[in-house]
Amino acid sequence: CNTIVCIADDTLYYSYDRGRTWTPETQEAHTLRRTNTKGGKVNTNSKPYKVQFGCYNPNGDPALYLCYNASVQPFKWSHDLGKTWGTTQPTDALDLVINEAYNGNTGYQIEGIATDPKDPYTVWFSFNDVLYRSTDGGQNFYYRGSGMSGDRVDKFVFDDPNYDMVFPCTDKGILRTLGEINGVHYWDNSVDSVTPRYSNSKSIGDYSTDPFDPSHVLCTIGNWSAKILAESWDYGAHFKHVEGVETSISRFHKERQGMIYTASNISTDSGKTCTKLERSISAISESNNDILYHANSTSKKVYRSEDCGTTWTELNGSLPNTVQK
Repeated sequence: CNTIVCIADDTLYYSYDRGRTWTPETQEAHTLRRTNTKGGKVNTNSKPYKVQFGCYNPNGDPALYLCYNASVQPFKWSHDLGKTWGTTQPTDALDLVINEAYNGNTGYQIEGIATDPKDPYTVWFSFNDVLYRSTDGGQNFYYRGSGMSGDRVDKFVFDDPNYDMVFPCTDKGILRTLGEINGVHYWDNSVDSVTPRYSNSKSIGDYSTDPFDPSHVLCTIGNWSAKILAESWDYGAHFKHVEGVETSISRFHKERQGMIYTASNISTDSGKTCTKLERSISAISESNNDILYHANSTSKKVYRSEDCGTTWTELNGSLPNTVQK
Protein backbone atom coordinates (compact mmCIF):
# COMPACT_ATOMS: atom_id res chain seq x y z
CA CYS A 1 0.00 0.00 0.00
CA ASN A 2 3.05 2.31 0.07
CA THR A 3 3.56 2.02 -3.71
CA ILE A 4 1.76 4.42 -6.06
CA VAL A 5 2.15 4.82 -9.82
CA CYS A 6 0.91 7.78 -11.86
CA ILE A 7 1.19 9.25 -15.36
CA ALA A 8 2.45 12.80 -15.94
CA ASP A 9 3.82 14.31 -19.17
CA ASP A 10 3.97 10.96 -20.98
CA THR A 11 6.06 9.45 -18.20
CA LEU A 12 5.33 6.92 -15.47
CA TYR A 13 6.30 8.01 -11.98
CA TYR A 14 6.72 5.68 -9.02
CA SER A 15 6.41 6.46 -5.33
CA TYR A 16 7.36 3.95 -2.64
CA ASP A 17 6.43 6.16 0.33
CA ARG A 18 2.74 6.88 -0.31
CA GLY A 19 3.38 9.83 -2.61
CA ARG A 20 5.88 11.82 -0.54
CA THR A 21 8.63 11.40 -3.16
CA TRP A 22 8.45 10.38 -6.82
CA THR A 23 10.91 8.74 -9.22
CA PRO A 24 10.44 8.77 -13.01
CA GLU A 25 10.86 5.55 -14.94
CA THR A 26 14.22 4.93 -16.56
CA GLN A 27 14.77 5.83 -20.19
CA GLU A 28 15.22 2.13 -20.94
CA ALA A 29 11.80 1.34 -19.48
CA HIS A 30 10.26 4.30 -21.32
CA THR A 31 11.63 3.04 -24.64
CA LEU A 32 10.58 -0.52 -23.89
CA ARG A 33 6.95 0.28 -23.18
CA ARG A 34 6.73 2.30 -26.41
CA THR A 35 7.81 -0.65 -28.56
CA ASN A 36 5.98 -3.81 -29.53
CA THR A 37 8.02 -6.99 -29.27
CA LYS A 38 5.15 -9.45 -29.69
CA GLY A 39 3.97 -8.66 -33.21
CA GLY A 40 1.12 -6.41 -34.23
CA LYS A 41 1.44 -2.65 -34.66
CA VAL A 42 1.90 0.23 -32.29
CA ASN A 43 1.30 3.93 -32.73
CA THR A 44 4.42 5.55 -31.28
CA ASN A 45 2.67 8.92 -31.10
CA SER A 46 0.16 7.65 -28.56
CA LYS A 47 0.51 8.58 -24.90
CA PRO A 48 -0.09 6.63 -21.69
CA TYR A 49 -3.73 7.08 -20.73
CA LYS A 50 -4.43 4.82 -17.74
CA VAL A 51 -2.26 2.83 -15.37
CA GLN A 52 -3.60 0.37 -12.83
CA PHE A 53 -2.42 -2.35 -10.50
CA GLY A 54 -3.92 -5.79 -10.84
CA CYS A 55 -4.43 -8.22 -7.99
CA TYR A 56 -1.52 -10.08 -6.49
CA ASN A 57 -1.00 -13.50 -8.01
CA PRO A 58 -0.37 -16.60 -5.84
CA ASN A 59 3.39 -15.89 -5.90
CA GLY A 60 2.78 -12.50 -4.31
CA ASP A 61 3.69 -10.47 -7.39
CA PRO A 62 1.53 -7.50 -8.46
CA ALA A 63 0.57 -6.93 -12.07
CA LEU A 64 0.81 -3.43 -13.52
CA TYR A 65 -1.33 -2.58 -16.55
CA LEU A 66 -0.77 0.37 -18.88
CA CYS A 67 -3.23 1.65 -21.49
CA TYR A 68 -2.59 4.11 -24.31
CA ASN A 69 -4.83 6.63 -26.02
CA ALA A 70 -4.88 7.17 -29.81
CA SER A 71 -3.35 3.75 -30.33
CA VAL A 72 -4.07 0.54 -32.19
CA GLN A 73 -1.99 -1.40 -29.64
CA PRO A 74 -3.48 0.03 -26.46
CA PHE A 75 -2.45 -2.42 -23.79
CA LYS A 76 0.79 -3.48 -22.07
CA TRP A 77 1.48 -5.31 -18.83
CA SER A 78 4.34 -5.69 -16.39
CA HIS A 79 4.93 -8.15 -13.57
CA ASP A 80 8.04 -6.43 -12.16
CA LEU A 81 6.80 -2.89 -11.45
CA GLY A 82 7.63 -1.57 -14.90
CA LYS A 83 11.16 -2.84 -15.35
CA THR A 84 10.00 -4.96 -18.30
CA TRP A 85 6.80 -4.80 -20.32
CA GLY A 86 4.87 -7.41 -22.24
CA THR A 87 2.48 -6.68 -25.09
CA THR A 88 -0.87 -8.32 -25.64
CA GLN A 89 -0.68 -11.05 -28.27
CA PRO A 90 -2.53 -10.31 -31.53
CA THR A 91 -5.61 -12.50 -31.90
CA ASP A 92 -8.58 -12.55 -34.24
CA ALA A 93 -10.63 -11.03 -31.44
CA LEU A 94 -8.34 -7.99 -31.32
CA ASP A 95 -8.35 -7.26 -35.04
CA LEU A 96 -10.39 -4.11 -34.49
CA VAL A 97 -7.73 -2.84 -32.10
CA ILE A 98 -4.52 -4.02 -33.75
CA ASN A 99 -5.35 -3.51 -37.43
CA GLU A 100 -4.02 -0.03 -38.07
CA ALA A 101 -5.97 0.23 -41.32
CA TYR A 102 -9.31 -0.27 -39.60
CA ASN A 103 -11.26 2.70 -40.95
CA GLY A 104 -8.05 4.70 -40.68
CA ASN A 105 -9.01 5.39 -37.08
CA THR A 106 -6.36 5.33 -34.35
CA GLY A 107 -8.00 7.91 -32.11
CA TYR A 108 -9.94 5.69 -29.75
CA GLN A 109 -8.80 4.96 -26.24
CA ILE A 110 -9.74 2.50 -23.55
CA GLU A 111 -12.82 3.75 -21.74
CA GLY A 112 -12.62 1.45 -18.72
CA ILE A 113 -10.32 -1.21 -17.32
CA ALA A 114 -10.59 -3.43 -14.25
CA THR A 115 -9.15 -6.57 -12.74
CA ASP A 116 -11.49 -9.08 -11.19
CA PRO A 117 -10.99 -8.89 -7.39
CA LYS A 118 -11.58 -12.66 -7.12
CA ASP A 119 -9.12 -13.66 -9.86
CA PRO A 120 -5.73 -11.91 -10.27
CA TYR A 121 -5.35 -13.13 -13.85
CA THR A 122 -8.70 -11.86 -15.16
CA VAL A 123 -8.66 -8.39 -16.74
CA TRP A 124 -11.51 -6.59 -18.51
CA PHE A 125 -11.33 -3.57 -20.78
CA SER A 126 -13.58 -1.67 -23.13
CA PHE A 127 -12.01 -0.36 -26.34
CA ASN A 128 -13.65 1.16 -29.41
CA ASP A 129 -17.11 0.16 -28.07
CA VAL A 130 -16.15 -3.52 -27.78
CA LEU A 131 -15.74 -5.48 -24.54
CA TYR A 132 -12.69 -7.72 -24.06
CA ARG A 133 -11.49 -10.09 -21.34
CA SER A 134 -8.13 -11.68 -20.55
CA THR A 135 -7.74 -14.67 -18.24
CA ASP A 136 -3.93 -14.77 -18.31
CA GLY A 137 -3.02 -11.37 -16.90
CA GLY A 138 -3.27 -9.43 -20.14
CA GLN A 139 -1.18 -11.61 -22.43
CA ASN A 140 -4.21 -12.54 -24.56
CA PHE A 141 -7.58 -10.82 -24.87
CA TYR A 142 -10.76 -12.21 -26.33
CA TYR A 143 -14.04 -10.64 -27.36
CA ARG A 144 -16.65 -10.90 -24.62
CA GLY A 145 -19.49 -8.78 -25.93
CA SER A 146 -21.68 -11.75 -26.91
CA GLY A 147 -23.49 -9.77 -29.57
CA MET A 148 -23.56 -6.49 -27.64
CA SER A 149 -21.86 -3.74 -29.64
CA GLY A 150 -21.67 0.00 -29.19
CA ASP A 151 -21.20 -0.32 -25.44
CA ARG A 152 -18.34 1.77 -24.09
CA VAL A 153 -17.94 0.52 -20.54
CA ASP A 154 -17.13 3.39 -18.18
CA LYS A 155 -16.98 1.44 -14.91
CA PHE A 156 -16.85 -2.14 -13.66
CA VAL A 157 -18.84 -3.28 -10.61
CA PHE A 158 -17.85 -6.71 -9.27
CA ASP A 159 -19.40 -6.60 -5.80
CA ASP A 160 -23.04 -6.04 -6.75
CA PRO A 161 -25.34 -8.35 -4.70
CA ASN A 162 -27.80 -8.79 -7.58
CA TYR A 163 -25.52 -9.68 -10.50
CA ASP A 164 -22.12 -11.28 -10.96
CA MET A 165 -20.96 -8.15 -12.80
CA VAL A 166 -22.50 -4.78 -13.68
CA PHE A 167 -20.93 -2.50 -16.29
CA PRO A 168 -22.28 1.08 -16.55
CA CYS A 169 -21.75 2.34 -20.11
CA THR A 170 -21.35 5.61 -21.93
CA ASP A 171 -24.48 6.46 -23.94
CA LYS A 172 -25.98 2.97 -23.77
CA GLY A 173 -27.22 2.27 -20.25
CA ILE A 174 -26.15 -0.69 -18.09
CA LEU A 175 -24.77 -4.12 -18.94
CA ARG A 176 -25.44 -6.93 -16.45
CA THR A 177 -24.41 -10.57 -16.61
CA LEU A 178 -27.08 -13.19 -17.15
CA GLY A 179 -24.64 -16.07 -16.93
CA GLU A 180 -21.69 -17.72 -18.64
CA ILE A 181 -21.80 -20.67 -21.05
CA ASN A 182 -18.55 -22.26 -22.30
CA GLY A 183 -16.58 -19.18 -21.33
CA VAL A 184 -18.90 -16.72 -23.09
CA HIS A 185 -20.77 -14.17 -21.00
CA TYR A 186 -24.33 -13.30 -21.89
CA TRP A 187 -25.71 -9.91 -21.02
CA ASP A 188 -28.84 -7.99 -20.26
CA ASN A 189 -28.65 -4.42 -21.58
CA SER A 190 -30.96 -2.09 -19.72
CA VAL A 191 -30.84 0.65 -22.34
CA ASP A 192 -34.62 0.52 -22.80
CA SER A 193 -35.40 0.43 -19.08
CA VAL A 194 -33.41 3.56 -18.22
CA THR A 195 -36.15 6.05 -19.02
CA PRO A 196 -34.89 9.34 -17.55
CA ARG A 197 -32.37 11.18 -19.68
CA TYR A 198 -30.26 14.29 -19.32
CA SER A 199 -29.86 16.42 -22.47
CA ASN A 200 -31.08 13.38 -24.41
CA SER A 201 -28.09 11.41 -23.16
CA LYS A 202 -28.07 8.06 -21.38
CA SER A 203 -24.49 7.73 -20.11
CA ILE A 204 -24.30 5.96 -16.76
CA GLY A 205 -21.76 7.30 -14.28
CA ASP A 206 -21.97 6.12 -10.69
CA TYR A 207 -23.89 2.94 -9.82
CA SER A 208 -24.61 1.58 -6.35
CA THR A 209 -26.83 -1.10 -4.79
CA ASP A 210 -28.08 -0.87 -1.20
CA PRO A 211 -26.18 -3.58 0.74
CA PHE A 212 -29.11 -3.84 3.20
CA ASP A 213 -31.86 -3.95 0.53
CA PRO A 214 -30.62 -5.20 -2.87
CA SER A 215 -33.88 -4.17 -4.56
CA HIS A 216 -32.88 -0.51 -4.04
CA VAL A 217 -30.41 0.69 -6.71
CA LEU A 218 -29.15 4.19 -7.55
CA CYS A 219 -27.30 5.47 -10.60
CA THR A 220 -26.47 8.74 -12.33
CA ILE A 221 -27.56 9.34 -15.92
CA GLY A 222 -26.38 12.15 -18.17
CA ASN A 223 -23.62 13.44 -20.40
CA TRP A 224 -19.95 14.28 -19.93
CA SER A 225 -20.54 17.38 -17.82
CA ALA A 226 -23.73 16.77 -15.83
CA LYS A 227 -25.86 13.90 -14.58
CA ILE A 228 -29.19 13.39 -12.85
CA LEU A 229 -30.01 10.91 -10.10
CA ALA A 230 -32.15 7.87 -10.94
CA GLU A 231 -33.60 5.29 -8.55
CA SER A 232 -34.80 1.69 -8.87
CA TRP A 233 -36.78 -0.45 -6.44
CA ASP A 234 -36.82 -3.59 -8.62
CA TYR A 235 -33.15 -4.63 -8.52
CA GLY A 236 -32.16 -2.21 -11.28
CA ALA A 237 -34.63 -3.44 -13.88
CA HIS A 238 -36.26 0.00 -14.20
CA PHE A 239 -35.24 3.46 -13.01
CA LYS A 240 -37.12 6.66 -12.26
CA HIS A 241 -35.73 10.16 -12.18
CA VAL A 242 -35.26 11.69 -8.71
CA GLU A 243 -36.56 15.21 -9.29
CA GLY A 244 -34.35 18.18 -8.51
CA VAL A 245 -31.06 16.31 -8.02
CA GLU A 246 -28.07 16.78 -10.32
CA THR A 247 -25.08 14.76 -9.18
CA SER A 248 -22.08 12.81 -10.37
CA ILE A 249 -22.16 10.60 -7.24
CA SER A 250 -24.81 8.13 -6.11
CA ARG A 251 -23.43 5.86 -3.41
CA PHE A 252 -24.83 3.76 -0.58
CA HIS A 253 -22.69 3.60 2.56
CA LYS A 254 -21.40 0.04 2.82
CA GLU A 255 -21.90 -0.25 6.60
CA ARG A 256 -24.45 2.38 7.67
CA GLN A 257 -27.97 1.30 6.82
CA GLY A 258 -30.05 3.95 5.06
CA MET A 259 -27.12 6.30 4.37
CA ILE A 260 -26.75 7.65 0.83
CA TYR A 261 -24.23 10.09 -0.61
CA THR A 262 -24.75 12.33 -3.61
CA ALA A 263 -22.25 14.98 -4.67
CA SER A 264 -23.73 17.68 -2.41
CA ASN A 265 -26.17 15.89 -0.09
CA ILE A 266 -26.41 13.09 2.44
CA SER A 267 -29.45 11.04 3.44
CA THR A 268 -29.75 8.82 6.50
CA ASP A 269 -33.22 7.44 5.74
CA SER A 270 -32.70 5.78 2.33
CA GLY A 271 -33.37 8.98 0.43
CA LYS A 272 -36.67 10.09 2.00
CA THR A 273 -35.01 13.31 3.26
CA CYS A 274 -31.65 14.89 2.40
CA THR A 275 -29.27 17.31 4.10
CA LYS A 276 -26.95 19.55 2.10
CA LEU A 277 -23.27 19.07 2.92
CA GLU A 278 -21.00 21.97 3.81
CA ARG A 279 -18.64 20.86 1.02
CA SER A 280 -19.37 18.77 -2.05
CA ILE A 281 -17.88 15.29 -2.31
CA SER A 282 -15.03 14.75 -4.76
CA ALA A 283 -14.16 11.23 -3.58
CA ILE A 284 -15.28 8.58 -1.08
CA SER A 285 -12.81 6.24 0.58
CA GLU A 286 -13.43 2.68 -0.60
CA SER A 287 -12.06 1.12 2.60
CA ASN A 288 -13.93 3.44 5.00
CA ASN A 289 -17.06 5.13 3.65
CA ASP A 290 -17.08 7.58 6.59
CA ILE A 291 -14.07 9.31 4.99
CA LEU A 292 -14.83 11.88 2.28
CA TYR A 293 -12.68 14.30 0.27
CA HIS A 294 -13.44 17.67 -1.28
CA ALA A 295 -11.09 19.23 -3.84
CA ASN A 296 -11.55 22.93 -4.59
CA SER A 297 -10.23 23.80 -8.05
CA THR A 298 -10.43 27.55 -7.36
CA SER A 299 -8.55 27.71 -4.06
CA LYS A 300 -6.45 24.62 -5.01
CA LYS A 301 -7.16 23.15 -1.57
CA VAL A 302 -8.17 19.63 -0.50
CA TYR A 303 -10.40 18.91 2.50
CA ARG A 304 -11.00 15.65 4.35
CA SER A 305 -13.92 14.55 6.49
CA GLU A 306 -13.84 11.51 8.77
CA ASP A 307 -17.45 11.78 9.99
CA CYS A 308 -19.55 11.47 6.80
CA GLY A 309 -19.26 15.14 5.90
CA THR A 310 -20.23 16.68 9.26
CA THR A 311 -16.85 18.37 9.77
CA TRP A 312 -13.97 19.02 7.35
CA THR A 313 -10.23 19.51 7.84
CA GLU A 314 -8.05 21.36 5.33
CA LEU A 315 -5.03 19.32 4.28
CA ASN A 316 -1.58 20.89 4.09
CA GLY A 317 -0.30 22.12 0.74
CA SER A 318 -1.99 23.34 -2.43
CA LEU A 319 -2.95 21.62 -5.64
CA PRO A 320 -0.72 22.59 -8.58
CA ASN A 321 -3.58 22.53 -11.08
CA THR A 322 -7.25 21.72 -11.56
CA VAL A 323 -8.39 18.37 -10.22
CA GLN A 324 -9.27 15.38 -12.35
CA LYS A 325 -11.02 12.55 -10.52
